[in-house]
Amino acid sequence: MAGYEPFVEDVFLTRGATFVHYFECTTDDPFPDDTTAVFRVLTRDASALVASFPAVLVEPGGIQVQIGATDLDNIPDGYRWQLRIRTPDQPTTCWRRGSIWRRD
Repeated sequence: MAGYEPFVEDVFLTRGATFVHYFECTTDDPFPDDTTAVFRVLTRDASALVASFPAVLVEPGGIQVQIGATDLDNIPDGYRWQLRIRTPDQPTTCWRRGSIWRRD
């Protein structure tokens, strides 16, 4: 099989709460310097981008995302998310993805 299959996991949001998560690099291949990452929110069928948030920390061992409640309170249950990374001299890759569920 050709291509890269992103790790799939669900994200749970609570209305009025900031979402903070550290996505750990689970391989022995750390992220190189100058890696960038963006957390993207998409519609249920993933056909349209709803919002995009740059990571607040990218280091060799992982990526931290922090998104304020006011940015996420209107995201409905069942939308999709992606964490896209770009390393030097490589194309952008969807590293993680999944569904968004509300815990209101």
